Amino acid sequence: MMKPLPVILFLLLTTVWQVRSEVNVFDKPTVSDDHRRMLSLMNEAHRRADYDSMAIFSLAGIRLGSDDALWYYNLACARSLQKRIDDALDAMNHAIDAGYTDAGFAEQDSDLAALRADPRYVACLRRMEELREKTPIKPLIPDAGNRVVCADTAVTWNYANNLFEAAVQPATVTNRPSGPFAPLLAEWTREGTADDTFPILYVNRDGDVSHPDLARYPSVIALDYPEEMVQRERHLGLPNMLFIHAKTGTRFPVIGNSAFRSIGNLADLSLPLYIGMEPRPLLEQSLLISSNQLYFYPVGIDFSMKGGDRFVAHQPITINVAGAVKSELPFVETAFAAILAMKPQTRDVLIRNGLLGTTLNMLFRASQKTVRKREDYLTRLAHPVAFLPGNLDSERLIRMAHDLPEDLPGPPPLEMVEETATRGQVDFFELPGTTENICTTPFSITRIFRGRQRTRRYRLKIAIREPVRIHWTLLQGDPAKVRISPTDEGAVIEVDYHAAFPVPALKDELQLTTCRVDVAAIAEANGYYSMPSIFSVYFLPNETRVYDDAGRIRSIDYTRHQPAYANPLISLRKNWRDDYTYAPDGTPLGWQRFHPLEWSAFTPEGDKILSRDAQGRPLRIRPVKYLLREVRRNDAPENGEDARSPSAPTARDIDLAEVDDGEIRAVNTP
Repeated sequence: MMKPLPVILFLLLTTVWQVRSEVNVFDKPTVSDDHRRMLSLMNEAHRRADYDSMAIFSLAGIRLGSDDALWYYNLACARSLQKRIDDALDAMNHAIDAGYTDAGFAEQDSDLAALRADPRYVACLRRMEELREKTPIKPLIPDAGNRVVCADTAVTWNYANNLFEAAVQPATVTNRPSGPFAPLLAEWTREGTADDTFPILYVNRDGDVSHPDLARYPSVIALDYPEEMVQRERHLGLPNMLFIHAKTGTRFPVIGNSAFRSIGNLADLSLPLYIGMEPRPLLEQSLLISSNQLYFYPVGIDFSMKGGDRFVAHQPITINVAGAVKSELPFVETAFAAILAMKPQTRDVLIRNGLLGTTLNMLFRASQKTVRKREDYLTRLAHPVAFLPGNLDSERLIRMAHDLPEDLPGPPPLEMVEETATRGQVDFFELPGTTENICTTPFSITRIFRGRQRTRRYRLKIAIREPVRIHWTLLQGDPAKVRISPTDEGAVIEVDYHAAFPVPALKDELQLTTCRVDVAAIAEANGYYSMPSIFSVYFLPNETRVYDDAGRIRSIDYTRHQPAYANPLISLRKNWRDDYTYAPDGTPLGWQRFHPLEWSAFTPEGDKILSRDAQGRPLRIRPVKYLLREVRRNDAPENGEDARSPSAPTARDIDLAEVDDGEIRAVNTP
């Protein structure tokens, strides 16, 4: 019997058989979430052998218009499993009409077993093979100016990666580079130890606001965007495309940049700051650097004397430049020259293994003027959250690129195995569903120190098989409050609470206040280090904490901000102070909450105490929950704040409000 359907899905399916063409490829990002959700539902129905529901979800996918070939193929599988042979073959033909050509996969797919004795199925396989021969992948081919346009006929959308994909077929270029490093590149090219005409793709993501001088590098192919992409603003912000070499099948080398900022109602963020705060973009951009792409971003106020160190995470996968628009361009041009300077066999091995981007990233770290000896790479000297233009040593980096061997280590992929548990609405107060886990990806793991415990314990694993040596190093934080214990599989890291602290300035470096502890894991093999993978713990600057000598929390004052920027997307404004109490034996008794004009008491489990007995024990309690509240413009500033200060309320400010969430309950007091 068919399972009952949710009302929304039922309404969606009532018109599913209406003729509907697949959405434009540049609109597919807007239906990605629905596509993945529908695919998950369909796969779950298939797993439990509910073929009626499998067919229904396939029909819903067709109606969505996200990928007609995929959904019609899945519908054919469902109909085959239902033994509805005519309907299955009809769906298969629709899949082929929509572009499905993988006859090899269809032949081994057990879902289609019921069709194999039917001559019409053999005809379907023949159609797939003919279609595949007639419609090869259309590559992007450069014009006379060495520019390519990613037209919709040559671009696909990969739902699994949430990225566009395209193939690039480079033209033959004989013109040589110009500029300060051209003689060095020409000399190495004559020797056969470099290739200064090697093709590289340049990707701009800010509408050409910040653009390098490509005339210096004739072999660099510039990516242009069609009007359909520009209208949808798919050409701005974070890079969103994987590129394949049309001839070799390897990931095409890409260098890119963007001065675009992510602007929203609550925060104005540079792209690398945003990447470190959101799991999906961080995963997507991690895939790009593992596909031979490297991007450069100016961070502006996010790492400056005016704004301080605003980074929640020290994510290492991009090169972030401390400066304004165009401050990243010398780094971009240095990256072009570094690829051209590599020995061809080394470059080809790095590209084949997807290590070109991470190796370039390592070179920018190792070649800085602050890194004077090899051991310096294992310190913060080599790993700033944002690179200073004055520390860029382009010639040194290019010479290092030329000397690279073929066998280089990649960054060690991190896994979080175990960590201190915290409870929302008891150990910390944010919107429901909020945790301390902000991002967990192979190259960057970040935790927010929300809970009231003084110490967090994290057990990390490195999922790597190659015989490499792993170095764990504290890049930033108080060594007395961070303990790193390497293990056979990774490390155990204990981090005590840090208030905002100044980071000692290096030569030509800004001295800024930060709220972040950074621990790097660096692989070493064949005398070379890898790009680091970084574990960060971020401490909230919109609160002030007091712990006693036993390590117990005594007070958290959310109205006293520390001298650091508090990102409103990470922690909401709160208008109270919590003072915690304990029994003589150390048992928690709960806390008292002080608002400007009132106070209340809470049990250790977070329920509000409404009355007590003669011994002070709770008699009646009520659960509470926490919701957003808009702060009106005419709200008075608190604690003597200047109304013009960043922390003073404005019409667009929001804070966290505590509201009743259930019936009053009596407490069974012993």
